[in-house]
Amino acid sequence: MPSERVIVISDVHLDQWQDDLPNEYEAKRQTFLDFLDWVAQMGSDGKVGRFVIVGDLINVPQKDRAPLLPTYDDVYAGLKGIIAAGVKFGYAIGNHDAGLVGLSLDLQQPEICVGYPYLLVNSGGSQFAVEHGHLYDPWLWDYVRQLGAAMWTSSAGPHGAPVLKMVGAAPVQTPSGAALDSAFEVGELWQTSLREADPSDTALAGLRDVLLKDLEDDYSDVTDCEADGQMLADRDALRAQLEGSPSDIAGGLSLAPSLAGARPLALSIEGLVAACYSGPHWRRAARHRLPELIQEVGAPLAGIIMGHTHYADQFTWLDDAGQTQWYVNSGSWRRESADLVIVEGGAAQGLKRNWKDALPLL
Repeated sequence: MPSERVIVISDVHLDQWQDDLPNEYEAKRQTFLDFLDWVAQMGSDGKVGRFVIVGDLINVPQKDRAPLLPTYDDVYAGLKGIIAAGVKFGYAIGNHDAGLVGLSLDLQQPEICVGYPYLLVNSGGSQFAVEHGHLYDPWLWDYVRQLGAAMWTSSAGPHGAPVLKMVGAAPVQTPSGAALDSAFEVGELWQTSLREADPSDTALAGLRDVLLKDLEDDYSDVTDCEADGQMLADRDALRAQLEGSPSDIAGGLSLAPSLAGARPLALSIEGLVAACYSGPHWRRAARHRLPELIQEVGAPLAGIIMGHTHYADQFTWLDDAGQTQWYVNSGSWRRESADLVIVEGGAAQGLKRNWKDALPLL
């Protein structure tokens, strides 16, 4: 009987590793290929039945127009090896996967399932939704709005007039059901290279203001005083720091070791973005999203697994019937991370890992 265990990863961003870890790029890439071989072996041994990537394996489309497969044909071969081992492969499309916003997609073959905005996996008699999660990111939507505004106001280029025309000034609203604050104007600061940030960029102050608003919000519905004690204490300390010493906005934050050589401003930006995307508002979005999916699917769901934020997280709550509901964020494989989620026995367990850590024993 095929295994019902599911292995989930997200936000691999293979094309960014060379900038993230220039001195260890080849070693980490080989480690990822070894991981794919491990999944295939676990499938051959009857210990894994499905492997799911929750979006953003690479950034599509490529800005340099370079073909993708010649660069990552070894990764492609690893994925084929997983399928050949009898493991079903699933892919939930993310915001860096050609941006299929507003398009429902469900491609299913015996061994492959590609879904947007979500797909479903079964384990231990329970069903979980797997969704990238970018549709519930108000800062991403504001970034998209600003890009659109820039296109609307641009002058005609060498290939003719701009395609888009300004049709109104109303801001983009946060997608319904996300239960997040409306989008803030934070500029495209963290969408550019942190090492190229301009100290005069006024968006830095906007990013700080956005974070302060988030830190003032009440997240008692998705946090536990004991289990999340450190998270809550860190948020209180960060709020006090931002209010008292706005010029030292990165002090005390836990940043990626690969940013050791970055300038102070880059560290400040990275710290603020980390605080935005590792916060508990993603748990709240999941709590509001899951009932929507249950109604849409027409069947019970035990929980939802998301990616997008690049920060592994886990939270459970009880629904109206007293049943445990799961939210797990599958983290990322950028920089030092190599996070994964294991779904089995009707439960989902997130594993926050360094890429040099040993793989779990199944």
